[in-house]
Amino acid sequence: MDKKIKKFLARFLLPAFIILLFMGCAGMEGKHSPKVPGVIVDTGTLVDQEKSWRGMVLGGAFSPAIKGKISEISRRAGEEAIRKKMPIVYLSTDGFQRLEVQSLDGEPKDRCPLIRERTYQDGTLVREEVKPVCE
Repeated sequence: MDKKIKKFLARFLLPAFIILLFMGCAGMEGKHSPKVPGVIVDTGTLVDQEKSWRGMVLGGAFSPAIKGKISEISRRAGEEAIRKKMPIVYLSTDGFQRLEVQSLDGEPKDRCPLIRERTYQDGTLVREEVKPVCE
């Protein structure tokens, strides 16, 4: 290799490559940025199909089965958790999905109490969210 080419590579291309490498490791913004820890975890696609569900206050007896999508059950469980001030668990009768909701102590946001909702599919946490519930 010619000395001029080696000098060019050493002086310009190598530093440019290193700078680009560090820029790629910098923090991301927008939709690619990491979620706020403890607020939302999204590890997969949430299955929202019409299913039969059985609910209970944690440590209590199961209620009769009801039909609904997980979005409807989520709303119902949030209202129950706030009303009873205890954790609520709903299980799909096929055993694939589980929804756990608990009311959080603290300052309500816009007069709407906060709940923590965890959704599991096949034993794996799919979504965790802290959100207000306005009845």
